[in-house]
Amino acid sequence: MAEAELIIEREDGYAVLTLNRPAAMNALSPGLIGELCQKR
Repeated sequence: MAEAELIIEREDGYAVLTLNRPAAMNALSPGLIGELCQKR
């Protein structure tokens, strides 16, 4: 299974979003933008 490109940690009313694309220097891709829009 591939590692997630977007890691979301929620705690005490806030969320930390971690971009996990080190090979691409965490550049936004169309797929990652789509994930960000879905998770809000």
